[in-house]
Amino acid sequence: MRHLTSTALSAALAALLLACSPASETKTNQDTSTAQTPAAQARTPEKADPLAAKSISVTRAGNPDGRTVVLIPGLASSKDVWNGTVKALSDYDLRVGQVAGFAGAAPVDAISADKITADLSDYLKETPGKNTVLIGHSLGGFVALKTGLDHADQVD
Repeated sequence: MRHLTSTALSAALAALLLACSPASETKTNQDTSTAQTPAAQARTPEKADPLAAKSISVTRAGNPDGRTVVLIPGLASSKDVWNGTVKALSDYDLRVGQVAGFAGAAPVDAISADKITADLSDYLKETPGKNTVLIGHSLGGFVALKTGLDHADQVD
């Protein structure tokens, strides 16, 4: 059995994320006009910084005095995938993530694993926890590992 190196795994996941991103979709009926539809104008206000939008939102549940556990869903999953876990771990300070653009969540213009990791780190700076643990699956697992590597001082 062949084992993937972390670099190969990272590259494969990055390729998957790029392939799934709205920017990579092929347009079959391209409109050559530059006018935007009203819906597109509402999504991208004039002079908006696409990198300023948060790629992950977090809601809290459980015991605010307990150890902090951040739950990050996978590709195409909503935060609701963690409902059973939230019930089972109600003694913990639970932070349940929702990645923008997945499972009905509003999209942002620029999203990547690096952006999600940075936004999660920013959230943890703004709302620190107690001996914070990250748990994720699929994309959420990758983000949890990347956050642990890039921001080891914020998580256990």
